[in-house]
Amino acid sequence: MSYVIENPAGVDTTVAEQVLQSARLPEDGRLMVLLSPKHAPSLGGGGPYLGLMVADRFRHCAPGAAGIFDPFGEWDYAVGLFQEALDYQHDHPEYLTFLLAHELDHVVVAAETPEDWMLSDLVHNYVRDASGDEIVDHAATPEEVQADKAGKATAISIYGPDPVDETLRQLELAADTGSRRQRFRYLRALDPTPDATSLGTRTRHFGAPFRDQLDKLWSEAKTSGSDPMIDALVTDIEALLDDPPRSGGEENG
Repeated sequence: MSYVIENPAGVDTTVAEQVLQSARLPEDGRLMVLLSPKHAPSLGGGGPYLGLMVADRFRHCAPGAAGIFDPFGEWDYAVGLFQEALDYQHDHPEYLTFLLAHELDHVVVAAETPEDWMLSDLVHNYVRDASGDEIVDHAATPEEVQADKAGKATAISIYGPDPVDETLRQLELAADTGSRRQRFRYLRALDPTPDATSLGTRTRHFGAPFRDQLDKLWSEAKTSGSDPMIDALVTDIEALLDDPPRSGGEENG
């Protein structure tokens, strides 16, 4: 995969280059990495996002996010790091490395197993309502856990385990909210070993306890046309969480 770094923030690109050169990227496609001086965006009620990944094939599902990258040229996959992320570059480059590698793992999923990416995104977006607020932290979804593991593993491969742990410890101590403190504590404890089972399998197992409500919410969104991804890609709502999956969950492959 070819890549280009767009750097309107005017920051040192050493960390970004180091991560990209060490990353296992898919063979095909064009990747844009945007280092933006703008503040982390909130899109569709989510965020603010320190980092963001968009796949061009799914741009109609996230037109606001795609519009962030379009002024800088053509791309198949785009990753953005925003000012709040770039602020870590000087004092905590290990964490900036983590953030970029986390987003690059989303690129790999979207490129190599788009059906897993689609299912993960749907579960991610609906699981809080489906679970009746039992799942309130989207970082608990398998897609995000996998990306966290990839981010931490990349940071460790570049800096070593002790500097990464020390950075996370310092960030935990400096955190200004309980949720941020909990986030860094979780990352310190996280085992970066990749999971043996596929993301799709883990996502279906994760969603299984809330399947009836997820099916209901997805069906309502399909009927109303309120969710561009469901409207454009999903043909069989009830097949989404089947394990093993049945065909008919996605039109575009």
